[in-house]
Amino acid sequence: MKLRIDIADVDEPEIVIRCKSITPDIAALSQDISKLVPTAQRQIAANLNGSEYFLLPSEILFFETDSGKVTVHTKDKMYYTSQRLNELDEILPRYFVRASKSCLVNINLISQITRSITSSSEARFYDSDKKIYISRMYYKQLRDEIEEKRLKT
Repeated sequence: MKLRIDIADVDEPEIVIRCKSITPDIAALSQDISKLVPTAQRQIAANLNGSEYFLLPSEILFFETDSGKVTVHTKDKMYYTSQRLNELDEILPRYFVRASKSCLVNINLISQITRSITSSSEARFYDSDKKIYISRMYYKQLRDEIEEKRLKT
């Protein structure tokens, strides 16, 4: 594999991967790059009462799946999306982390975590009454991501 950077007078940088076929290494590289690309332009399509809305990831508290439907929670509303949780996990910015098998959470908007050693921990959000439960299996990973983010800022 070789790396080449071309300097050009363009409005927006572009990353192109040229390959004969998509190998596991190429797929992993593509996923890693897509997580680094600014996601401010990416919006999540969601539905509410027959209308389609386009939400910025930074506005979303969490995604959860229940009975095969994925709900998108903002501080005061609940939308539905046709995307699956696994698809969202791949395209969302790094500040979305698994909180349980059925939930992805925006760690930037968590205001409080109440830890429970015997059961699921609870997370609450800034400017919202909503809360989620963090399973014991995902607690350490989520906590590590929060700590890493806070050390950078």
